[in-house]
Amino acid sequence: MSGFDLSYDGDDDVLEVAFEIFDEQFSRTVTLNDNILLFTDLSGRAVWGLTLYDYARLLQVGETVFTALGSLSEEQIEDVLALIVEPPVSLFLQLTDSEALIARVLSPNLESLILD
Repeated sequence: MSGFDLSYDGDDDVLEVAFEIFDEQFSRTVTLNDNILLFTDLSGRAVWGLTLYDYARLLQVGETVFTALGSLSEEQIEDVLALIVEPPVSLFLQLTDSEALIARVLSPNLESLILD
């Protein structure tokens, strides 16, 4: 990862991470569930950003289900999961059950973000 922009709004409990500078007109938003959005290029091959609503609560609950992925085809789900298990997304989400689409929300330390 060449750089990142990390922004946390404590009042609204929203964490926004931009891994690349991107134009929203040329990005694809993949909703994982009501609290987590993944931003990719139009082809879905590169992750540009991640938004986590209710971030502090997500850290406390242990695991979350990617309920919104259920409406995608198996191939599309596999493509999204492939993005999640690789850095930089894997620094924030740990897939714990790929069949049930369950993941743990992580709080990476700054060193892991810089050295990855």
